[in-house]
Amino acid sequence: MKTKKMILALLITAATWSSCKKDDAAVPELAKPTAQNLEIGTNNNKRGIIGADFHLNADIVAGDKIDNVTVRIAQKTTETYTAAWKFEVSWETYKGAKNTNIHKHFDIPADAPKGKYDFFLIVTDQNGTKLEIREDFTILAAADLPFNPTFTFRNVPTDNQVYKKGESIIARFSVNNVRDEGTLCAVLIKESAKHYPETVSKIDFSKAITLGNYTDSTTPSWGMFNTLVVGAEVDYAVPAPLPISAAKAWESGRYNLLLIYENKVHNISIHKSIPITINYQ
Repeated sequence: MKTKKMILALLITAATWSSCKKDDAAVPELAKPTAQNLEIGTNNNKRGIIGADFHLNADIVAGDKIDNVTVRIAQKTTETYTAAWKFEVSWETYKGAKNTNIHKHFDIPADAPKGKYDFFLIVTDQNGTKLEIREDFTILAAADLPFNPTFTFRNVPTDNQVYKKGESIIARFSVNNVRDEGTLCAVLIKESAKHYPETVSKIDFSKAITLGNYTDSTTPSWGMFNTLVVGAEVDYAVPAPLPISAAKAWESGRYNLLLIYENKVHNISIHKSIPITINYQ
């Protein structure tokens, strides 16, 4: 009798355990957000300049839907700083999106102490999960850079200027306070292409009409003076002109004229985006 009771108890325990296991297996693990093509700073240099514009880019896919996106910059416990400081900014503009490109610019505050920091990109999902990426990050003063380039604009379009077929778009500008080899480039890109390169190396020339592309290694201040007629059949790409056809064929609509300087030797670049409209009739 005792043996039968023991066998019965074991069977009940096994059945209960099996039931619990099935219940556990029936609860799927919630999908978490993922990130690709992360750029913390220009060319992903993972540095910010006090008082200057900072660039962040990432392609996000939510587990369910995005709730919010947060950037946090925190001081390391292993470092010494001239003052206590932290920074946080959140964006709810991506709320409800399944996948999106995060492309943000903000200034590194003027009161930020120089030093090494932890940089966090945090994506909170509406299903309750969270993606948190931590990277080492450096905050510098402009005076700490090998050089601090600037643009001088002599003849470029005004914001939202309208051009008709046959009219000329002029790109006359220079870069100043530079050294070692760098590249200066001007390209025209349709807004509908959703392509916003901020360095020459990031330009997809199948989507970009080139107005000029030059490299210099000796002059501390130099520039370009190029003209492109709306309706031209080829552009000024190097080493050879490219046809203005296919994805970049002329059409009416919004365009961005991008003026870019990139120095790969020191991983320094600057850019200017000028929105224009083309009436191609």
